[in-house]
Parts: sequence; C-alpha cells; structure tokens
Amino acid sequence: MENSSLTLLGATSAVQVWHDAEAHWLYVRWRGNYAIQTAEEGWELLLRCLHQQPCAMLLNDARHAATGWSGQEQWAGEALFPKLAQWGVRYVACVYPEALAARFSLDTTLGYTPQPFVAAFDDLATACTWLQQR
Repeated sequence: MENSSLTLLGATSAVQVWHDAEAHWLYVRWRGNYAIQTAEEGWELLLRCLHQQPCAMLLNDARHAATGWSGQEQWAGEALFPKLAQWGVRYVACVYPEALAARFSLDTTLGYTPQPFVAAFDDLATACTWLQQR
C-alpha cells in the first residue's frame, strides 16, 4: 500500500491493521485462509489497535481473504462487530472478498450485525468514497 499517511499498528498471519492519519480511520487488510484461531488473533489485534488509536471509522478490506468464518458468522456478527461499536467505531466499510465462499460468509456475518453501521462494497475505491462521506 503506497500511502504516506498510513502507519502500521500491528499484524498477524491473517491481518494487518494500519492507521490512516489523513482519512482518520483504521484500515484493516485481511488475507489468506481462516481458522478460528487466526480469526480470533486478528480480532484481538484489531481491538488492541483501536485502544491504541481510537477511530470512529474502519475500512475493512477482505479482498484477499480466501475463506470465510468457518461457521462462526453469527458469533462474529452478534459479538465482534458490536464490540467495535463499544470501542467507538460508528461506520465500517467492508470490501468483499474475491473468493465466493468468503463473500457469502461476510454477507452472512453482516446479517447478524446490529451495530455499528456496516456497508459492503465490491471495490476499495467505492468503499473509501462512502466512508469519506460519513
């Protein structure tokens, strides 16, 4: 990612979390295959980064996620996304994974998500534009 306003806050094998000082949001880039452990590690990292750098907006880039939440979609939607809201996140722009199974998993997760306000997009540019308008 070539953006001088980005600062890497942390990374695991499945996720990288960046703070975008210019846009005032966290940029979260998921990649690879997910098992329960790698997904949990990614979420724990994201929450630590939110504690370190509070933001009301989050750009969730799942384009390179190869698999979904392995049957944990309801848990992710009902427990994890509301936790983001508790930590001050008001808007999340999700970029769909290219892999169809992972895309279905994200849609299923968002169906269980009561808060924060989440919108899903097919491309990064549209997600960024939507988030900038919040």
